[in-house]
Amino acid sequence: MDELGGPARIKISGSAGLLAAVPNMLGFHPTDSIVMMCMSGERNALGPVARVDLPRGRDRDLVGHLIGTALTHADRVALVCYPCRRRRPAILGDLLDALTRAGIDVLAALVVHAGRVWEAPTPRSLRLADSRPVPGDHHPAARAFAAANAMTGRVVLADRAQLRASIAGPHGDRRRLALQAVAEVISGHPADLTDGAGGAPWGSSAGPERRRSPTKVAPLPGRVNRLVDCALAQVSASGTVEVKIAAELAIACLDRATRDGVLVRGLFELDRIWLAMLISCAAWTTDDLAAGLCSVLATVAYRHGDGGLAQVSVDRCLAAEPDNRLTHLLLDTMAAGLPPDVLDQLLVPADREPHAVGPDGFGFGPDEFGLDGSGRLGPATEAAPDRGFPTRRDDDDDAVA
Repeated sequence: MDELGGPARIKISGSAGLLAAVPNMLGFHPTDSIVMMCMSGERNALGPVARVDLPRGRDRDLVGHLIGTALTHADRVALVCYPCRRRRPAILGDLLDALTRAGIDVLAALVVHAGRVWEAPTPRSLRLADSRPVPGDHHPAARAFAAANAMTGRVVLADRAQLRASIAGPHGDRRRLALQAVAEVISGHPADLTDGAGGAPWGSSAGPERRRSPTKVAPLPGRVNRLVDCALAQVSASGTVEVKIAAELAIACLDRATRDGVLVRGLFELDRIWLAMLISCAAWTTDDLAAGLCSVLATVAYRHGDGGLAQVSVDRCLAAEPDNRLTHLLLDTMAAGLPPDVLDQLLVPADREPHAVGPDGFGFGPDEFGLDGSGRLGPATEAAPDRGFPTRRDDDDDAVA
């Protein structure tokens, strides 16, 4: 799938394939949730995947919200409920009825609890005799997603809380180390980059194949390119970025022009493990310095189709800087259910005239996305659910991711 930097397409066959795909598309295993997978076209191309918390009872507003999402993005849907107790949630029946009235076909309605799945459940009690095991990591779709995730350093975590914790700032001894690193960088003692990536900095003229910036955004300073190269090399070698490199990169991203340049590079290099690198840096970054780095992480995560990671990164960015315009633009993109490759419009060809830096110093202005007069990307919903990545079509009726 091209959202993960490769040409492969993943076919999802039947309810087992859908269940194997859900945690990989969300980035975590959902609990106490209802997931709606939107599909369109004759070949069931998989589009936005919305996850919301299960209400305690019936919730007409939530049903209306999901129906609006389905009407906007789907010809048919699949529903998967993950209740905390072994029962069919009341909202499932209400949602199925509303989808029928709206003329939207339901390909599957599943209830998952304690490692068991019930298919097309009736209002009666969920009997163990009527269930079967949830497919595990051995399922072909799960293996295909795992292989694709490995290309970008994406991982599937146990739940949403663990996903949020994976990008949280440092605590205890880690926080003391982070604060020390920040103090040293600010006082003029930057990170040692002598053991960096060992190759030419991105965008430099050295090396046999020069990698050119795809846009007229001001080129990154050589120091920042080397920081990124070292961070990518370190996370590839050891799974983590050194604290001082993370601190210097987070401080650099507080400058909007530098942040925009780092973001463009991250969108341009979809074949490298940017997500793992940015997550490692975020885990070293204190909240007061997190806005720039987390806005880059949120945008790159959404481009890779990781809606859950994008959402928690947005939350952390806005906690540090509530008026961050790049992040609010991304929120509108997510709420409208636009495909991740819409972000490729940031990669303006060098022979075109991009809006590089506006009068207020904000890098990527609304004109790159063709916003309407309201400044919104589309019919934004009241709450932005977790989104999976859209998909490509294949040559049969199975869903394709």
